[in-house]
Amino acid sequence: MFWYRKKKNNIIQGIRIRYVNWVITIAESALLLFILFLLFQIYRDNRQLISITNSYITAEEEITGFRDSTDIMTDCVRKYLISHDKADIDAYFEELNKQRRELALEKWLTHFPEGTRKSLILLQAYQLSEQLRDLEMHSFRIISIIEGVATYKYPKELSQYKLPDMELNLTREQLRNRGYYLVYDTNYTTIKTMISQKIDQANEVYTKYAQELQNEITEKITKYLRWLGTTIALLMIDVLLNLLVYRFFFAGPLEEITKRVAEDKPLPIRGAYELKQLEHTYNVAFENSKQHRANLEKQAEHDSLTSLLNRRAYDEICEELSYSENPLAYILIDVDDFKKVNDTLGHEMGDKVLRFVSGVMKEHFRHGDFVFRLGGDEFAVIMNEISPKEKHVIETKLEDLLMVLKKQSDEGLPVVTLSMGVAFSEKGFQESLYHDADKALYETKKRGKNGFSFFYNAENNIQETRALK
Repeated sequence: MFWYRKKKNNIIQGIRIRYVNWVITIAESALLLFILFLLFQIYRDNRQLISITNSYITAEEEITGFRDSTDIMTDCVRKYLISHDKADIDAYFEELNKQRRELALEKWLTHFPEGTRKSLILLQAYQLSEQLRDLEMHSFRIISIIEGVATYKYPKELSQYKLPDMELNLTREQLRNRGYYLVYDTNYTTIKTMISQKIDQANEVYTKYAQELQNEITEKITKYLRWLGTTIALLMIDVLLNLLVYRFFFAGPLEEITKRVAEDKPLPIRGAYELKQLEHTYNVAFENSKQHRANLEKQAEHDSLTSLLNRRAYDEICEELSYSENPLAYILIDVDDFKKVNDTLGHEMGDKVLRFVSGVMKEHFRHGDFVFRLGGDEFAVIMNEISPKEKHVIETKLEDLLMVLKKQSDEGLPVVTLSMGVAFSEKGFQESLYHDADKALYETKKRGKNGFSFFYNAENNIQETRALK
């Protein structure tokens, strides 16, 4: 996978945080865009729901206005039959000119196009109301003729209304009865009832239509809200995942790196692939630096010719052992007649002799013993945790050392012998040990070299044990 990296020879493998971050960022961006889309859809549908509700309220008012307009015109014509007051005619035509019936029908047809079954409901109501209007105009005209009112005093539509020929021959009383009959008979009342029924039916149809639209939009909004909740939950999971990835693959390892670097320790290979690369590179540099420091320390503490501990290491170890509670033996060693070797055979041969002696001493003393080259042909050995009671151990070791030197001196080297002085301390390193061992060493040389002597401070004397000649 592109977010998982595996190095050759299985050195480094792991998740590539860069690609993981890309994936998470793309996922978060997609979720945010989807949330914006859902919010827009909810906003748009909510506006549409409000519009439908307002439209329903307006339509209901207009349908109610249709009914009111018809009732007002009926009241005006019936009042005029009684009062013969021209104000009733004016009120009638004022209501007629408001065109509330036409406006209601026009609004109705915007929702239910003409020709559909539902469009016929209010259209039929309008046609019935037009029949009523014709009857009302007819009644107005009859009464105005009976009253002898001049035609110019009435609206043009009323003054131009022509009565049927059969009514021209009726008596005044018959005409009056005819005028009343037109707006009070069963036909007029039936038409009024049919209009009311159509308007009630229109109200029911439009209410149902508005409710269906509202329910449809409400379902869509509910669906969008569910999607929105799910998307927000996914976004939260994505953010949490991002935090976990950051914590476990980046922040946590970085904290460990900071701690390990402060402690000067190698780094554990953990975290994202990029951090593992960094940790691996650091560890390689750390090991190289550690080895370099070790080499420098070795060079600083070891003699470059013999690889034995040098004078600096001698001072540090003696200082450290001065606090020890354990007994120890101190051996001071000189190579016999070394100056003569240098003078007659040269310094190169002298260096070979020193390296040969150093190698033999390292092999014969214990692992925990300290072997030093103090300078020139002078050596020292500190044997820790050994007391005068174990003198025989030292005697055996020194005799073996002298024997080995004698046997191996045939390999192109001159005969090598050593003079040694041994001193003891019951409790750690003492400054007097060097002088005591030096006295013992002097005694060895005085008695012919190629041997060793012991210095006993308690007895204040020197006892020599000579090795092979």
